[in-house]
Amino acid sequence: VQLEQTVIGGLLARVHPLFGALATPSGRLNVRVDEFTWPLVPDGGSQARVAAVLDISRIRFLATGVLEEILRLLRIDSRDLSLEQSEVTCTLKEGRVACTPLKILVADSEMTLSGSVGLDRSLDYLLEVPVSENLVGREGYRLLKGKTIRIPLRGRVDAPGFSRRLLENALAELAGQAASGAIEQGVRQLLPSLLKGVTK
Repeated sequence: VQLEQTVIGGLLARVHPLFGALATPSGRLNVRVDEFTWPLVPDGGSQARVAAVLDISRIRFLATGVLEEILRLLRIDSRDLSLEQSEVTCTLKEGRVACTPLKILVADSEMTLSGSVGLDRSLDYLLEVPVSENLVGREGYRLLKGKTIRIPLRGRVDAPGFSRRLLENALAELAGQAASGAIEQGVRQLLPSLLKGVTK
C-alpha cells in the first residue's frame, strides 16, 4: 500500500500512532492479515478479532506535533525516526488495537513506544526514553546511566497529548538525583582524607 494521506488519516491512524498522530510516514507498507473476524451486528467492532503483520521496512517516519515537542524538551535535535524492527504485529481485541512495542532510534537515543489505539480513536500509549548525555551532561549521565523517563501519551488520534508538567517534574527529579549522587560521591572521596586527619 502506497502511503497517501487518505490511507494514513483513515485506517492506519487507528492502527498505530506513528501513522499520523505522532509522526508523518512516507513510503510503502505491506500488510499480511493472519486473522479477521468481524461480526456483522451493531457494535461489531467490540467483538471483532483481527491479527496482522505490518512490513514497515520501506517507510520513513518524521516526528511531528507532540512527539516533536517531546524530543525538543529532551534536547534531541533530530526528527528522523529509525525503527529497529522491519515488522510489527498488531491485534484488534475488545475494540482496541495493540501492536508489539517499537524500538525507535533518534540521534543517539533509543526509545520504546508501546500501548493501544481504540476504534473510537482514543490513545493510550507510553513512550520510554533512556537518559542521554545530551540531556544531563557527561557527569550527570555517568551517575544516571540506566535511568528511563516514562511519558504517557493520551487523548485521541487526531489530538494526542502529554503532560508537560509531569515531564518537567521528571527532568527536575533527575537533576536532583544527579546532584545528590555527585555530592555523595564527593563525600566518599573526601572521607578517607578526613578520617586520616582525625586519627593522626
